[in-house]
Amino acid sequence: MEELLGSAAIGPADPKLAAMLAAPGLLQASPPTPELAAEALRVCAESEAAAIPVGAGSKLARGRLPRKANVLLSTAALDQVSDHQPADLTVSTQTGVPLARLQAELGAAGQFLAVDPPWGDVATLGGLVASGAEGPLRRRYGALRDQLLGLRVANPDGTLTWAGGHVVKNVSGYDLTRLHTGAYGTLGVITDVNLKVWPQPEAELTVLGTGTNPLPLLERLAVAPFWPLAADVFLGRAAARLGGAGPGQFLLALRFGGRASANARGQSDAVALLSGAGSPDPQVLAGADSVEFWKNAAALQPECQATGFAVAAIALPARQRIELLQAGLARWRKAEIEFSGWGRTEHGWFHVALAGSTGPRALAGELGWLRQQCTAGRGACVFEHLPDQLAGQLDPWGPADPVAQAAMERLKMALDPRAVISPGRYLGGI
Repeated sequence: MEELLGSAAIGPADPKLAAMLAAPGLLQASPPTPELAAEALRVCAESEAAAIPVGAGSKLARGRLPRKANVLLSTAALDQVSDHQPADLTVSTQTGVPLARLQAELGAAGQFLAVDPPWGDVATLGGLVASGAEGPLRRRYGALRDQLLGLRVANPDGTLTWAGGHVVKNVSGYDLTRLHTGAYGTLGVITDVNLKVWPQPEAELTVLGTGTNPLPLLERLAVAPFWPLAADVFLGRAAARLGGAGPGQFLLALRFGGRASANARGQSDAVALLSGAGSPDPQVLAGADSVEFWKNAAALQPECQATGFAVAAIALPARQRIELLQAGLARWRKAEIEFSGWGRTEHGWFHVALAGSTGPRALAGELGWLRQQCTAGRGACVFEHLPDQLAGQLDPWGPADPVAQAAMERLKMALDPRAVISPGRYLGGI
């Protein structure tokens, strides 16, 4: 590996990252080109070494602990924004580029990538694609996968593969871009991405409303004659943290962006909707105050994980989701479990953070109940973060459909037959 990349690109991995993988002797390699990244994977395959792709490392501990970890394959040196075409609303970039840096470069042209995930200040584009990242802006712009036009992947046999293209309308070939999105780097190392970008809104504002039962409000929002950029619900500690909601109250945040006249109409419609659904005195945040609110919302998950909360992401239809959380609130108050919840009103994940002083067994029991309820409702429940006392005791992914599991195993065998890349990290130990 040193002969291939040079001594400057090889060294011991960051001890914190090595600890996440329970691999004290972990080596880190930082290939400076996609071609060398593919060659590094080939060397790992020939040496029967396991390679773990990493960007900033903010989600490295997510998923199962890999069965084997020898080389941390960093994309840090793949840090070039290759091509930005403002007239076509596209950008091509290597995956070691931090999202914050890309947004700054796009902002100089009055454009932005419409994704606002947690850890957006440090996360790299490769890590965001590999983890299937999303944020509140998904409501208006879609998830990151919907803005991904194409990507290049380094394979364990030393080759590079392009999928998709450079233009917005492209229907050629298999949709391998979505296959790699959310695969957590278990099928290949993403080295380059082509993305759709958007014009920056001229102005923005956010309307906040509180209440005790969000269901009537969400039903009215689903048929409302306006479409905000984001519509998120916050419960428990998150509602108090962001909007000063009282015990048992929810907080609904509606974000508008565009021309000032359009924002004013959105504000008027949103205030009328909130007032008519029993949410008195809606609050309006304009400009920098609105931006700061959503920045604080993105910090909820990092804050919870840093303070010992277990964090689960659940997927259920909107009404089922709220009914489940209302039932959960009653359980968790009785069990002295602290609760924080935030997420989309409709499409996308809703995050539930739980912590308790009654011991890990009680917390594990409540997480198990949450997953059981989601599974019974034909939904999903993924544990994105578990505190140290529960790590290794609960399956992060949960049960898999046997047919889907078999298909994913065949894909893994076809693309990584020697299980070189993150072996065992994904669903079902893939």
